[in-house]
Amino acid sequence: MKGEEEEEKSVEGSTDSGSLSRTREWVWGKHWTVAGRAGGEYEKEERVTEKESVDEKSTVSGNSYQRRGRPTKAESLLRERRQSTSSASSVLDSFERWKAKRAREESQAEKETQRNTKKKKETAKIIKMSDVKVEDLENIIRKVIGEENDKFRKKWKEDNEKFKEELKENFRKMKEEFEEKEKKWKEENEELKRRINQMERREKKANIVIRGVGNTEDSALKIAKEVVRNTGGGEVESEIVDAFNIGRGGAKVILVKMSSYDSKREVMKNRSKLKGSRIYVDAR
Repeated sequence: MKGEEEEEKSVEGSTDSGSLSRTREWVWGKHWTVAGRAGGEYEKEERVTEKESVDEKSTVSGNSYQRRGRPTKAESLLRERRQSTSSASSVLDSFERWKAKRAREESQAEKETQRNTKKKKETAKIIKMSDVKVEDLENIIRKVIGEENDKFRKKWKEDNEKFKEELKENFRKMKEEFEEKEKKWKEENEELKRRINQMERREKKANIVIRGVGNTEDSALKIAKEVVRNTGGGEVESEIVDAFNIGRGGAKVILVKMSSYDSKREVMKNRSKLKGSRIYVDAR
């Protein structure tokens, strides 16, 4: 057993013993072989142990109990088997811890390698830049500035052309809107003129003219109402809208605006009643 424990310790301390599967095969194979050799004896000793147990129980009298002697061989083999199993588990745990530690070390080494590679690249870049001459550096700067200026001019030209096109389009739309509104204004103006002319024609049709009125201080409206009243059109008198003097010189000619053509026709129908006077009514 001592030789086997030394072999286990040598396996546990070695870092180059191979893969986990090979170590596991060796450990379990070694210890279970020992357990297998003891298997037959263990079954034999188990029967003996049962017999001894019966004999020991038969020696018990009253409350007194006789102490057992040395452990049996089967018990010793069982204890050794448990110890071998515990030793195998310890070997596996040690190997797992070594494997995890080695993985951490490899990860740290890989990170350190990456950092060193990055530093080397940066150092090489700095060295490469330091090898550039001042004249070459100036040329590079001029070239970069020239390229940026070309890009700016190109962009400015494109934006300027775009702005011009947008301005032209807006001006065209404004012109179309103005022309459309101007056309609408003209149409409305013509319609307004037409309506005014119609109103003027209707008003002219409803107007009468009073002639032969001598010089008087009375107003044209008062004279017009008096003349219409004398024609027997008392009701028509209220239809007079306005009256004003249009004559020149000493003679007075009064223009009378009637509210409708019917009221004018009524006055014209009764104007014969003014015969015998210098005043007479005429249609304009």
